[in-house]
Amino acid sequence: IEPAVLFVGQVHAEEVLGVETVMSNINEILQNAMLPPYGSWLSQLEIWFIPTLNPEGHNVVSSFTDVTYRKNKRDMNNNGVFDFVFGSPGYDLDGVDINRNFAFNWCHGDTLWALAGEVTEPYDYYRGPAPMSESETQAFAAFCAQHKPTYAIIWHSSRTGNLSEQVFYPSNWWGIRPA
Repeated sequence: IEPAVLFVGQVHAEEVLGVETVMSNINEILQNAMLPPYGSWLSQLEIWFIPTLNPEGHNVVSSFTDVTYRKNKRDMNNNGVFDFVFGSPGYDLDGVDINRNFAFNWCHGDTLWALAGEVTEPYDYYRGPAPMSESETQAFAAFCAQHKPTYAIIWHSSRTGNLSEQVFYPSNWWGIRPA
């Protein structure tokens, strides 16, 4: 069996650069499939590409509904309306930050109505009502359980560019949230 390699382009809705990166990688590999090292990769690896884990959020951004939107579109107050604040990052009522919805370190995400207990509005980093509550995280976990990637990379980009060109390792978050 070949080792599985996984490339994920986007988790947060406004991080569209990752989608483009993954699509470019797919194109490059397919165009060069007969050339080294691409041919070796294709014959020796099981390569998976997921351009976005957040298609609904991606649509909010790519349709210019709100280019600052971060989360999925879960209807948190069950009113049947997508409640968001245009161009005001962080205070949209609807949605879950699916990057913070995984079972691992779920306790470090924010509750719906508080940013570390300091504000009373809904916040951008809302982790969801329970670990793995979102269909996106459930589908991704099932995919990983089935294919067991040996190597994976998930692209993130920042709204501001302040955190660009950095690599964050999952083994330790700033020395305070070890894996």
